[in-house]
Amino acid sequence: KLIRLPFLWERVQPTLNGDLDEESLSHLKNIVWAARTRGIWVMLDLHNYNRRRFLNGTEITDKLIGTPEAPVTAIQDFWKKMAFEFKGFDNIYAHGIMNEPYGIPKDFIAPWANTAQAVIDAIRTEDTQNTIMVGGQDYSSAARWVAQSDNLRKLKDPSNNLMFEAHIYFDKNSAGEYSSYVVDNANPQTGVNRVTPFVEWLKKYNLRGIMGEYGIPNNPNADSDKADATDNSLWNTVLNNTLQYLSDNGVNGTYWSYGTSWGTYKLNVLPNTNGTERPQMAVLANHLFANLPSNLSGINSPLVAAYNVAKPVSYKPTATNNPTGYIVTQLPTGLSYNSTTQEITGTIPAGAHIIKISATNANGTGEIRDVELKGVALKIPGILEAENYDGGGEGVGYADKSIGNTGNFLYRDEDVDFRRSNTSPNYIYSVTNTIAGEWLKYTTNVLQEASYRVKLRYTTETAGAMVNFKVDN
Repeated sequence: KLIRLPFLWERVQPTLNGDLDEESLSHLKNIVWAARTRGIWVMLDLHNYNRRRFLNGTEITDKLIGTPEAPVTAIQDFWKKMAFEFKGFDNIYAHGIMNEPYGIPKDFIAPWANTAQAVIDAIRTEDTQNTIMVGGQDYSSAARWVAQSDNLRKLKDPSNNLMFEAHIYFDKNSAGEYSSYVVDNANPQTGVNRVTPFVEWLKKYNLRGIMGEYGIPNNPNADSDKADATDNSLWNTVLNNTLQYLSDNGVNGTYWSYGTSWGTYKLNVLPNTNGTERPQMAVLANHLFANLPSNLSGINSPLVAAYNVAKPVSYKPTATNNPTGYIVTQLPTGLSYNSTTQEITGTIPAGAHIIKISATNANGTGEIRDVELKGVALKIPGILEAENYDGGGEGVGYADKSIGNTGNFLYRDEDVDFRRSNTSPNYIYSVTNTIAGEWLKYTTNVLQEASYRVKLRYTTETAGAMVNFKVDN
């Protein structure tokens, strides 16, 4: 049993960096304790959309976290204090650090992934046990997850206990506003189609997730109006197919919404005043549990990596569920795997090489994953493609200030931001979203001693932008 418990930052901490409000904190703790006595888990849900609300007289303004009015340090302070207050409860399903972040400019000083990492770091100073739940960008859309939230998989948790939260609705705009089944252009597979990108992302990278919000309308005249009753039945089919798909793939969920305060809200599943159940309950009652995820180890190290042919290679596989070893096959000439250090080393020939990696643990051997290792040979005179910087990771081949690839294209599975143009199989990749202090390093083979003219192909929206070139460091 699980409930998602929304609350507002401003109510629980009226003053930035101040004490938590005793009355609001008491309300939350009483709910968590009451849930515990009934055998119910609670997911704490900060329902602030990556914003802090301010009241000036009668004027209400919302400020993005990361602005001077609502600095990232303030949300860190809040969650550190919350983690301290709730770490003693044994029925906290997760700290849901933010509901539906949205509208964050790409060049904003505090990208959502960076803010999320800062909150994770703050919570872990007080609570090293409970799960931390991270919502996706763009209203946590499951359908748009890969395009908007792929970089969240690069978040680091010293306790290795993260989950990811997506939301889904089945109306035309996926906003939960619902008109009718026909007007919303729905079909029995609408929900499955919309949640599939999120589920496949979890499976691809061996991550854990939850569908934190979903819901369908309960038309008020269903008992007396044949059209409404038919509409309810159609929406129930969409919901049933979606929940079955999620259950089959080990993804849990929490329905939105329940409670007397919602009144006649059409997604509410509180029983009718006469004691009868809402139409949605006919489906929800059949999906009380999700299948357990696999207990085998799944590879979660980068699926794509690039190395300069003139530099040594070091690739270390990692996996979920306490791996005890790895099986590595189809290595190209020049590379070898050491089962003691659990590392691939050597020199790599030019070109793309697909190797096979699986992990073993006490429960057996997990799925075999394809990992692409690229060998890049750079020469002068010639063209140095920006995306072919040196391997070795952060601080060796590059420095990048935003977590994950904000361009969300898997060319190299690192924090450098890429965008993609043209069409398959002739994709063209570019480095994008650069900010001051980031750098890329290239090791080249100079074939001819001479004076060279360097040309840089670029685009910028910032007047007076500059690029520095350094040779031999």
